[in-house]
Amino acid sequence: MAPTLLAIVKADLKTAKSLVRSSDKFQKHQAAYFTQQAIEKTIKYVLLRETGSQPWGHDISRLIMTAQGKGLEIPE
Repeated sequence: MAPTLLAIVKADLKTAKSLVRSSDKFQKHQAAYFTQQAIEKTIKYVLLRETGSQPWGHDISRLIMTAQGKGLEIPE
């Protein structure tokens, strides 16, 4: 699952980069959404790789606390 999750992160970032260049403000908002998704999935990827499991949910603050609670360093 980890390689698949990392591939999805890369696709989300590629989509965000494409959308942020748009002159359409709604597409720029979508860029922010895809960036948030990439951050969330990156934390889940690291948790899965380092601990063998990943939590369910979409709360980035909770994901960060979970990672830190398992001794993983999450940069600010």
